Amino acid sequence: MRSMRRSGLALEARALAALACFASLTPLSCDVLTGGCGDDLLEESPALYTAGTTVDGKYQSSGWDPDELIDFPPGMGVRFVHGLGAEPRSWAAYIATAREGDGTEIVLSTGEVELTEINDEAITVRNGTCADLLLLMTAER
Repeated sequence: MRSMRRSGLALEARALAALACFASLTPLSCDVLTGGCGDDLLEESPALYTAGTTVDGKYQSSGWDPDELIDFPPGMGVRFVHGLGAEPRSWAAYIATAREGDGTEIVLSTGEVELTEINDEAITVRNGTCADLLLLMTAER
């Protein structure tokens, strides 16, 4: 009986540790559109971004240097004027969490960047997380 009690406690302790780990990650996964952080920015018009470049049917908002990425706080919307002359066939958002240190890795967004509008003039996205991100947008005609 005693060994059963110990293994049960060990399992319970591991489950509590896993739950604590999950709870610490939860703020990063809250959805701004359904409630949580960044809600105050939902009423704001998206920021207009016109500094990107378009060459041979490809748009890029900035270079790949982390210092060039766009600040993208929770709930913020950005309207990228792409200059493609037609609605993009494809688009991609790349994010990082810091300009230096461990967050400088620029990765393809996997749901953190929510598309709110796309047309022949612009792509509008919103930060759908509770995390401060850095953003690079690409699109292709």
